[in-house]
Amino acid sequence: MPQQNQLQPNVDPFALAGELSGKLLIEGAMVPARSGRTFPNVNPATGAVIGEAALGEAADVDAA
Repeated sequence: MPQQNQLQPNVDPFALAGELSGKLLIEGAMVPARSGRTFPNVNPATGAVIGEAALGEAADVDAA
């Protein structure tokens, strides 16, 4: 039987932060906050912004 290609997990925390920036996990899908608002995700060791986190609010909780 031929071997199937399998997706490799992204283990680079900086790349993963970029991929997830500005998104919430709601009903199995990565979606932006309904308000579109975000806040910076800061690396505490360097102070560098590594991504943006979605600012979930009541509408997002209701959707979830």
